[in-house]
Amino acid sequence: GDGNAYKYIGEFKDGIFNGAGQRTFEDEQLNEYGAFKNGAFSPTPAEHFANLGQYNTAKYTITSKAYDFLSEHGKLFTTGFKSGLDEHLDSEFKHEAYTKSPDKYGDKLIFVPSLTITQMVEWESFGNQPVTYILASDSSYNIYYMHYLGTENVYVGDVINVYLLPLNHFTYESVSGNDIWAIACAVAYIEKA
Repeated sequence: GDGNAYKYIGEFKDGIFNGAGQRTFEDEQLNEYGAFKNGAFSPTPAEHFANLGQYNTAKYTITSKAYDFLSEHGKLFTTGFKSGLDEHLDSEFKHEAYTKSPDKYGDKLIFVPSLTITQMVEWESFGNQPVTYILASDSSYNIYYMHYLGTENVYVGDVINVYLLPLNHFTYESVSGNDIWAIACAVAYIEKA
């Protein structure tokens, strides 16, 4: 975004971006849709995860149930604490059922134990907020494509337990050019197993 040409459509106050808006950059993969405050993009957790799903390399859209859950319970994804998560847990989640009908899910968190991290990258996202992308798989080779608003002391090769909100089932292209199915997820809490 810095120094790149962009177009802004949205609300202004005192001549600067304030309120709902969208800023699209001419040469960026990632654009900004959501809340602006004093000229800076200040997304809610729901807006943040929705924007992260628009990367050119792995695009997904968030199901309406998941977006509504993020809008109502966004704080669960910004604290890094485990307390209070169990009351929002879907204890009957099955990967196979989700991939068959993702629109039926997303209104509850899921707990997924023993995922092995295969890739991860940390970077600063909107407003210099740290974000961690984690690609991990379970023992059945089911892939979880996760974004975490923050950083955590975990690394490639670590086995983790995570509280997640499933956002959608989608495909992304692997380095070898194959389409890989994965569940896009918002991470509420992560710990080493």
